[in-house]
Amino acid sequence: MMKIPRLAVLLILLVFSCPGVAEFCKWVDENGVVHYAETCPENVAGTAIETQAQPSQAQVNEANKRLVQLLEERKARREVEVHKAEQKAADKQ
Repeated sequence: MMKIPRLAVLLILLVFSCPGVAEFCKWVDENGVVHYAETCPENVAGTAIETQAQPSQAQVNEANKRLVQLLEERKARREVEVHKAEQKAADKQ
């Protein structure tokens, strides 16, 4: 299984943290049942909950494109490191 680089995770998080916040209300009724709604009823003391909007398809595509690019760059760096290590080992012999 391939591990996702930290930079890629950061990029994905940045995409999903784009502006576009919605707000909902959460409250518990007298029976202990939790309710959620877009607005709080007037007779309850609810808590406002902020949620983030879904990213656009263009944002998702851009994040995927950047992830592929980052993975290719990482692979290229590793190949260079392996080549240098092999060269160093060959020079010792």
